[in-house]
Amino acid sequence: AVHPDDHEYVLRRRVELLEEEGPGDIEYRVIWPDGSVHVIFGRATVVRNELGQAIRVYGTNVDITERKKTEEDIRRYAAQMEALAKISHTFAEAGLDVQTVFETIVRYTAELIGDTCVIRLLSSDEQWLKSVSFHNRNPEVKALMRLLHPTNPTSANHSWLTPVLKTGQPLLIPIITQEQLRRSVQPEYLLFFEQIGLHSMLIVPLRV
Repeated sequence: AVHPDDHEYVLRRRVELLEEEGPGDIEYRVIWPDGSVHVIFGRATVVRNELGQAIRVYGTNVDITERKKTEEDIRRYAAQMEALAKISHTFAEAGLDVQTVFETIVRYTAELIGDTCVIRLLSSDEQWLKSVSFHNRNPEVKALMRLLHPTNPTSANHSWLTPVLKTGQPLLIPIITQEQLRRSVQPEYLLFFEQIGLHSMLIVPLRV
């Protein structure tokens, strides 16, 4: 079945096809019986009679899902390399200005992922985390963060942080429900997270 988000486009493209001369291309998503989403590339040609009326349409459809994934991986890799190049250049200019380095990392990372990035430093006794820099490309969200973002050290003994500190491996939490948020966040910081709309989280340990 055609993906619901592409249904109107497919119908509109079919109408356009009957009005065009020569082959017509279309690219759209379909949902297979197993629930997986695939990308289809179609090319159709309209056969017309001597009056120019459409009497038949023939063409081919090709599953290009893997090609699209490869293209997306290439774009993502290029964006990452560009971001790393910019970060490296800024590091070279910043020298030993640590705060500038932190701000550079969060700015480019937030731009790359399209969301909020925060850096917190772990205390020497590994009991506390202190936020040292944050960024969001949305000026309104960033302004809100300046007002509400926790500035005092927070406990590192947290259900989300403990496995990262123990293993040194990143942790992805793809979905954070409001119930999980209220249960996991200290009451004084709950307003901040509710205001910025925390729905998922990726925690990545940085080692120096």
